[in-house]
Amino acid sequence: MSAHLHDCAYAEAVLIGEAPPPFGDTGAFEAGIRECPDCSALADALADVDALAASLPELTVPEDLSRRTLDHVLDEMAPTPVVRPPHRQKWPFYVLAGGMSLAATMLLTILPRGPSPAPPERLVARGGTTALPSVSLKVAVDDGKGLARHRRDRQYPVGSRVQFRVGLDRPADVALVRVDEAGAQLVARTSLQSGDHDLNLGNAPLAWEVEPGEADAHFVVIAGPSGSLPDDPTAAVGAGSATVDDTGVCARVTSLACDERLFQVSP
Repeated sequence: MSAHLHDCAYAEAVLIGEAPPPFGDTGAFEAGIRECPDCSALADALADVDALAASLPELTVPEDLSRRTLDHVLDEMAPTPVVRPPHRQKWPFYVLAGGMSLAATMLLTILPRGPSPAPPERLVARGGTTALPSVSLKVAVDDGKGLARHRRDRQYPVGSRVQFRVGLDRPADVALVRVDEAGAQLVARTSLQSGDHDLNLGNAPLAWEVEPGEADAHFVVIAGPSGSLPDDPTAAVGAGSATVDDTGVCARVTSLACDERLFQVSP
């Protein structure tokens, strides 16, 4: 047996992309995955899925798909006597594990549907305004017991260090804002290429440390095409009228892509 400690929850989060890998030498971390039956089985299953996905033929998107989709959305948005409240779809995250048969079943179920339709604010006519990027925010927390993926239902103690990863489908200007009931505070602002990026401060990962007296807060990432962010990004999330509840902050962000995570602090 190896002398290093192995954290299955953290290893699973790294394998499925919900937590950044450990910094520095990753040899002990990779050895822990190989020696843990559950983690090694998950890693093998994900490798099988990647191999199966790579073998699939490239699908051709119909040339008139954007036009037909935009026409459909415009029809849905036409004035009607019925007032429909806004609805934000929350997509569950599933871990594909098991044998190749399960992976093939999942892929055959998902692929015929094609890509999820973009929200109306991202649909633009050909030759019109540049579309917004798709942005995601992932959070990892070190509460003194090692870095692990953030859990919405957990309360974290003073001294916990919070790290951030931003995902983009195209290059964009990005700002990370912390919002609590006292207001909004700019944490970081940068420009990123497409893909997943850990937010850094210089050459080290940017980490927010929870100090005594801090309350629950939303960490909010907003993104837009180059030059589209306001001089004060906190204005985009409604600075001065911040509230922390289940409705979130992104519901009131307009003209920019947005994602957020609610971070709860132990009383």
